[in-house]
Amino acid sequence: MTKFFNTIIKSPFINIFVVTTVVMFVASVYKIYFFEGTDRIALMHMARSLTTIFLLNLVITHLIYLITRRLFKGVYLFYALIIFVLCFINFFTLTSLKTDINIAIIDSVVHTNPNEASEFFQTFFEVKYLVVAIILCIIFYVMTRYKRSSTKEFSRKTIIVLSVVYLAFAAVFFTKSAMRIKSNKADRAISKLSEHILINYAFVAQKYLLDDNFLTSNKKLLEDYDRSKKANQNIKAKRQVANIVFIIGESLQRNKMQVYGFDLPTTPNLEKLAKNGNAAIYANTISPDTYTNGSLAKVLNFSNYESKEPWSKSLNIVDMFSLSRYKTSWISNQNNIGRYSTTQKSLSDRSDNTFFTQKFTDEINYADRETDGALIPEILKIKQKTNEPNFYIVHLMGNHFKYDLRYPKNFAKFTAYDLHNKMNPGQKENFAQYLNSILYNDYVVSEIYQIFKDDEALIVYLSDHGETLFEIDGIRGHGMINRFVLEIPLIFIGTDKFKAKYPEIWQKLENAKDYKFMSDDIIHTFADIIGVKPLEYNASRSLISGEFNASRKRLINGIDYESIKDVKPQW
Repeated sequence: MTKFFNTIIKSPFINIFVVTTVVMFVASVYKIYFFEGTDRIALMHMARSLTTIFLLNLVITHLIYLITRRLFKGVYLFYALIIFVLCFINFFTLTSLKTDINIAIIDSVVHTNPNEASEFFQTFFEVKYLVVAIILCIIFYVMTRYKRSSTKEFSRKTIIVLSVVYLAFAAVFFTKSAMRIKSNKADRAISKLSEHILINYAFVAQKYLLDDNFLTSNKKLLEDYDRSKKANQNIKAKRQVANIVFIIGESLQRNKMQVYGFDLPTTPNLEKLAKNGNAAIYANTISPDTYTNGSLAKVLNFSNYESKEPWSKSLNIVDMFSLSRYKTSWISNQNNIGRYSTTQKSLSDRSDNTFFTQKFTDEINYADRETDGALIPEILKIKQKTNEPNFYIVHLMGNHFKYDLRYPKNFAKFTAYDLHNKMNPGQKENFAQYLNSILYNDYVVSEIYQIFKDDEALIVYLSDHGETLFEIDGIRGHGMINRFVLEIPLIFIGTDKFKAKYPEIWQKLENAKDYKFMSDDIIHTFADIIGVKPLEYNASRSLISGEFNASRKRLINGIDYESIKDVKPQW
C-alpha cells in the first residue's frame, strides 16, 4: 500500500488521477443536469456522483497498479485515454442523439456500413464536438507532461491513515453493492456503480452481449416469428370487430389517476367515459416487469413469466390479428432504431402500416420527443384509408421522466402548492409535473376515442409498467421492484356501436374488472374478443373465457406481488 500511494502522488500519476476523476465528474454532472435538471434530488445525485467516482477511480487505479506494476505508467495512461474517449462519446450522444450510451447505439455501430457512417457524420457533426475533442487532447497532453517541483513521499503514519480510510470506504461501498445485487435492489447498486463511466460502458456491453433480447438478430427473430405464424396459419376468427385499438402507455402508475381514486382531477375524460358506461376500469392489474422491453416481450406475445422458451418463439399479437384478416398498424412515439431485437422493433416490422415520430432514438432517449398528440392525425389518416377490420397498436411516450416534457405548457394545471404531503419542494415539483403528464395522457386517450366514437370500436389502454414517485426511500423512476412500479391501469373502452353489437363481450369485460390480473396474459383476452384460438391460447389466462384462473401467482423476478402490495408511501 505504501508503494502504491507514493507512486500515484509522483508526477504524472497524481495529475492523471485527478484529471480523470474531474473529467468523469463533469460528464456525470452534465448527464444528470440533462436528464434531471437542478432540483434537490439532482443536486444530491451530483454530490453522490463525485464521491462514487473518486472512490471507484481510486480502486481501479490500485487494481491496475497491482496487476501491471512494471508497466503501470503505460497501462495507466492508456486507461486515462479510454476515460477521455468515453466521456467525449457520452457528451456527443447526449447533445446530438439526446440519449445516454445504450445498447441501441452499440447495435448501430456494430451494424453500420460506410454509407450509413458517412450520412451519420454529415447529419450530426458540429464544430463544438471538434472544440471539445481538442480541449480534451490538450488536457490529456498537459497532464502527462506536467511535473511538480516536489515529489516528497508520504510518511508511514500518513500512509496508514490513508490506507485505513480508503479500505474502510471501499469495503462498505462494495459490500453494500453486493448485498443490493443479491437482493431485489440490484438496479440501485448497478446505477451507483455506473457512475464510473468505464463501469457504465461495461454494464451496457454486458447487456448487449449476454441478454438474448438484444443479441438476437432480426433475421433470427423473423425466422422464429415466421415458424409460429405458419404453425397457426389455419386459425379463424369468429368475429371481426371493425376497430380494435391497443394503446400502450409508458410509466403510468394507476394510483395517481382520479379514475382510480386519486384526490386530484387528473383523468376527467376517463371519469366521464366511466360514468357514461363506456369504460371498464380494471382495479387489480400489475405489470410483469419493471421496464419497457421486459414487459412488452410478455404482453405482446403468447409469452409469460412461466415460459421456458424465448418470447420470439411464441405467436405475437400482430401476427395473430393478421392471420385473423385484420389490417395491422403500429403508430409510435417511441423508438425505431437499428436491428436489435426489442419486441417493439420486431413487431412494428410485421405491421401493415408503421409510423414513428422518432427515427434515431432509443427507449432511454426521452428528453427530446414529440408529445403524444402528434400521433392523433396519423391514426385518423390510417383509419380513413381502409374499410377493412383494423387492429392498431398505439405506443405512447406517456408519463416517462422528464415529466415536464411529456405535455404542452397549457396542460400545466397542477403545481407543488396542490400537494399536501411530506415531500420536499423539489419532489413536489416533480410530482406535480407527473400529474400534469397524466392529465395530458387522459386527453390523448380521449382524443383517440373521439376518432372512433361513432364507429364500432374497442379501445384497450394498458401501461407497460408504473412509476415510483418518492413513496420509498425518496426514489423516483422505475426499474426497481415495488408495488408502485408494478401497479398499472388496464381500461377497456367500448363505443356505443361496439357495446350494441357485442353486448355479451362487453358484459364479460365489465364482470372481470376486479380480477387479480397480470398483463402478460392480455393477449389471451384479445384472442377471445375476436374469437380465435391459436395453439398457445389458454382459456385460464383470458379475462372473459369463463375459465379464468384467479389464483395464479403474480411473480416478478421471483417476487410475489402479494408480499409487497400493502407497502404504504413514506410521505
